[in-house]
Amino acid sequence: MSISAVALSLPPNALGAPSHYTSWYPHQWKAVQDALDAPTRFVGQCVPTGGGKSLIAIMMATLSGMRTCYLTSTKALQDQVLRDFHITLTDVRGQQNYECLNVGDRVSVADGPCHIGYKCPMKGGGCLYYDQVKAAARSKVVVTNYAYYMTQLNNEQGAALGKFDLIVCDEGHLVVDEITSFMQFAITRQDCRALEIEMPNPRPVGVDGWIKWASEVMGKMTVHPVSQYNEQMTGTDLKSAVRRSNEVVQADRKIKKLSSILDATNWIICQSDADRIEFSPIWPAKYAERVMYRGADKVMMMSATLTRKAMFLAGVPTDNYTFTEYPSTYPIANRRVTYIPTVAMNRRASDYNISEWVHRIDQILRSRPNRKAIIHTTSYQRMRTLFEASTERHRMIQHGSGQTSQAINMFRSYPPSSGAVLVSPVVHSGYDFKGDECRVVIIGKLPFPDSRDPMVKSRSDRDKEWIPHQVMQTLIQSAGRATRSGDDWSEIMVIDDDFWWFWWKYKYLAPGWFVDSVQKSNTIPEPR
Repeated sequence: MSISAVALSLPPNALGAPSHYTSWYPHQWKAVQDALDAPTRFVGQCVPTGGGKSLIAIMMATLSGMRTCYLTSTKALQDQVLRDFHITLTDVRGQQNYECLNVGDRVSVADGPCHIGYKCPMKGGGCLYYDQVKAAARSKVVVTNYAYYMTQLNNEQGAALGKFDLIVCDEGHLVVDEITSFMQFAITRQDCRALEIEMPNPRPVGVDGWIKWASEVMGKMTVHPVSQYNEQMTGTDLKSAVRRSNEVVQADRKIKKLSSILDATNWIICQSDADRIEFSPIWPAKYAERVMYRGADKVMMMSATLTRKAMFLAGVPTDNYTFTEYPSTYPIANRRVTYIPTVAMNRRASDYNISEWVHRIDQILRSRPNRKAIIHTTSYQRMRTLFEASTERHRMIQHGSGQTSQAINMFRSYPPSSGAVLVSPVVHSGYDFKGDECRVVIIGKLPFPDSRDPMVKSRSDRDKEWIPHQVMQTLIQSAGRATRSGDDWSEIMVIDDDFWWFWWKYKYLAPGWFVDSVQKSNTIPEPR
């Protein structure tokens, strides 16, 4: 699939990219060429922030001639790809995103009468959702999200989007989480009620016990539609009828899924209470081909933090992938990560240690009174501790677990010279703060996952490298929230003493572009 030498000197828009792509970023054309020439089925590319991942992927699709599905981890990223390449590709997403024109009144297709027996003529033409699915099925390049793609690929009625030659996995380091999330399911008391069966009491022991229970109740269930459409249904009545019908269908599907698990040792009960039992695969890699890669001739994973470890966890065969890491185009001075010895913020930290930690943060903030900052705390408890003890609390914005968006909007609303500080345990990924929106990033503690979590314990017991890999991924994501272009910059400071031993032991899990940016300073650097 190599391209002639003539093409090397041409700008992207001369090769099929939208007109506003008039030049290549450094290393961008090489990444396209590497993907085109890769002899393996799987291609992994670690492309740092600002490297132009989406254009690399679209040009790979265009120049290879492969029918391509571009997968994103969030709808926001899906929207971004659509804005940049709307002429080139077709966007499709779940039914809840499209209004049912047959009903109106802001009822989505997901709540439409076609789900309870109505033979809607708009399925043949005129339905916003089904028309978009048909358009996607005809399109050479489709953009959608992981959850929708896997749902369609594993649909009992077949894949409505058709066969794809190439799958592009944006934010490829998250593929393992996307597959895990897709495969997770819960049996609830409401599911049992919908199927007219009893929630077992006493509870079965372990996953094996639940599989046996599901197999036994399968023979006792008779699933019938619980509601049928009639023309007198209002929007509210219709939603209720569809919801009741969907409850039965989904409950039946989950019982069947539980009864069909063949390898109970690779599944855990990750959450359990009186009304809900949640099941999850420990390692989804063994299911990845079936639920995600099936049918594709080529799979391309891209991310600023993609590693060989992440590809392995996502089920990529070790003998059938090509992995390439590209240098950052951002000057190191603009993305420098500085470790400042302070205290070790682990479970052995004393009240005195914590007070020293707070004092260090206050020192940094006081030395930068007119710069907006983000402090990553890794937990809400630590966030509250900092807020209550800090002498700079008048600058700080904290939030509860359901108030992240409001806190971010408030933080963004403050002018650059305000010195506003967002203190949060959850803004380590998915949010960008460009330019003067944030100039200081403080990583208050290494982001170790909670070892009490059943999934964390199960995975770390089986793979001693899994936790360090997770910590490194989150650390890099946290550090990258505020330097978003080549001429952008931020001061990134780590003040947890556990960082230094962790870094020297596990820096091989970090991409080279990040390794180059780390330094140690015994004092707080002078403001830039």
